[in-house]
Amino acid sequence: MAQKLGSEFLRPFDQEERPIFLGRTKRQLIVTTGLGVSIALSIGLYLIHFPMIITYILLGVILAPILLYGSKKDLELKERYRFLFTIQKRSYQTDYHYKEVNKRDAFQSQFGVTEVDQTRQSEKKTSETQSQA
Repeated sequence: MAQKLGSEFLRPFDQEERPIFLGRTKRQLIVTTGLGVSIALSIGLYLIHFPMIITYILLGVILAPILLYGSKKDLELKERYRFLFTIQKRSYQTDYHYKEVNKRDAFQSQFGVTEVDQTRQSEKKTSETQSQA
């Protein structure tokens, strides 16, 4: 898998799902089967006077993953969590070593270092004194 760096890319067309049975893809068949099983289970539990709270919990446990899979949210969630849990250490090319950047006085002028080019200053002074003479 190529490194995506959090960007959104379109999936290649050759990886799209093809119809399997009656013009439906595998995802559509699984969702239809899951909905049918959950409806049959809820009717059966209702007819035997099963407690409604347990029926709702069972239906939620069955329907939640089926609907996530059928709506293709599983791919999005898988990619998002893979990106969050992957150790992402990026290196950048710089002239500084790791320890030098974090010094407290890194941006203060150091002793004996000036920002002015001393050779040019001395050339200007000599040219000024020669022009005055």
